[in-house]
Amino acid sequence: MKLYLLSIQGSQACVVCRVPIGLLSVIGVQISISAQSSQAIVFMFQHDPILTAERRLWRGVLEQAYADAELPLNLESEDELFIDQDRARRFLRADTPHEEEGLRLVCDFADVPFDRVVSWAKKQYPRAA
Repeated sequence: MKLYLLSIQGSQACVVCRVPIGLLSVIGVQISISAQSSQAIVFMFQHDPILTAERRLWRGVLEQAYADAELPLNLESEDELFIDQDRARRFLRADTPHEEEGLRLVCDFADVPFDRVVSWAKKQYPRAA
């Protein structure tokens, strides 16, 4: 984990990263404003992403599910491709408790937010009515 100490002049934006103060507070950055000078000291913590071989493997599982969900299908495609595409989309949407449990496990191992994957997949691949 790294600690970044940034200085903000006035109430405009961070001198180093040019991010407005309002946005820094929205994303959870701790801000301390000095009453004597119009400077703010910003403490930002950044976790170093550690991509181990295991994490890369589990991210590969998610990538394969995405690739299967995006299979280009036409009328002459084999039934097996339709089934693979449907299974991948249901898995990414976590349609059943079994699929949800599996996706949650894969996301945990891949260090990817489960809720973001599911919300994205539900927008990208809506269920047929």
